[in-house]
Amino acid sequence: MKRLWTRIVATVAGLVLVSGAAPLGVRISPANAEGKTLRWILNGPVVPTFTTDSTAQAFFANTQPFVVTRKDVQVEIPPSWGALRTQIFPSFRAFERAIAHGRMRPETKAVLYDNEAWKFTPEREQDEFADYAQRFAQLAHEHGYQVIVTPAVNLATKQQAAGERRFATFLRLNIPAAAARYADVFEIQAQGSQTPPSVFASYVTGAAQQARAANPKVLVFAGISTNPSGHKMTADGIVDAIRATRNVVDGYWFNVPQKNPGCPNCNEFRPDMAIDVLRRLQ
Repeated sequence: MKRLWTRIVATVAGLVLVSGAAPLGVRISPANAEGKTLRWILNGPVVPTFTTDSTAQAFFANTQPFVVTRKDVQVEIPPSWGALRTQIFPSFRAFERAIAHGRMRPETKAVLYDNEAWKFTPEREQDEFADYAQRFAQLAHEHGYQVIVTPAVNLATKQQAAGERRFATFLRLNIPAAAARYADVFEIQAQGSQTPPSVFASYVTGAAQQARAANPKVLVFAGISTNPSGHKMTADGIVDAIRATRNVVDGYWFNVPQKNPGCPNCNEFRPDMAIDVLRRLQ
């Protein structure tokens, strides 16, 4: 097997892999092979579509997706999925209060820390991301929850150098390492770099390398979207992004957004595109 891998020559995101050297140090192993079962994070208004559509029901069977559901929206998740109910928090303070005041739902198995440069995350948490990511993970683990940490790329904006892309700043600041160090799952909010696939793959690969260097046990997911930052997408474009990175990550957060306070630039809600992507991957 070792000799086989050393003869592999492949190209990912314009990076040539020779003599078994993975892109930017990310390992390639049978566990990361083409045909592996991908894990998923699902949330938002598309969840009722996924749970009732026959294509999605079959696609997510036995994948153990993390499914974010709201308390005021009743969704019956197919038992065949083996889903882990997940609660999402935009701040450590909100999570701490939920624990203190008994607002955690009994079916919750995982919690997601969505730290972003927006009004829902206190500025101190944005500036001291590494410290609060650790505090969030420790509190969650004390209460038996799996931890997903998903820092947004805009956390790097304040320290962005002139002429530097924010994705490069995000990596330079070692935010993926800080996010992954105490987490069970690190999700790269990479959907903003989704086109072209070569840029997406390069960014995802670099972030995955940092995350696994900090925590070899962490699962690494990447964000994909039908509507990344308001840009028009096609099912082909999403599938291409997945194909360019599926050997680098363990799964994806499939964002199917619609305009709301958390996504003011979002365009048309496209669950039909999401189902088309699943059909093609299946």
